[in-house]
Amino acid sequence: MGHIHDHEDEHNHHHEHNDDDHYYDDTVLQDNQVIFLNHYIEMLQICDEGIEYLSIRIKKESHLDVTIFSNCIDAFKSIQEANFLSWNIMKKIDREVHDSIRSFDDFLPIFEQVLTYQEEGNYQLLADTLKEQLFPHYLDWSKKVQEAFKPYLQH
Repeated sequence: MGHIHDHEDEHNHHHEHNDDDHYYDDTVLQDNQVIFLNHYIEMLQICDEGIEYLSIRIKKESHLDVTIFSNCIDAFKSIQEANFLSWNIMKKIDREVHDSIRSFDDFLPIFEQVLTYQEEGNYQLLADTLKEQLFPHYLDWSKKVQEAFKPYLQH
């Protein structure tokens, strides 16, 4: 259960398989990793919904709902922590998936800027940066990562 065999042939294994050596086989996800990665993808989907909701709120209202905003920041921090685990799992399995996850770091500078605006209480710039930069970047990234995981997490 949970083992993915489709990709095996592409990896041209040089040793015969018996089930014991699956444990040492970097091309196969362990069950507990599959469970973690499923949760990870669910978390991204929940964040997507939250961020889409936030975008609508920011567009509709002139002021920024501070509670929602701080939830957004918490979500980003959780994603960052979960990314660390998921890219470590994928590092040996699939370089491309690993790199997709790592590309989250590309928009960390925008996130830092958002935190600065929050500290300064500069909510107009904060709202603009969120809706024009951080949110679109995040949503593109999230879609890309979810796509990349599809072959691994099919049930």
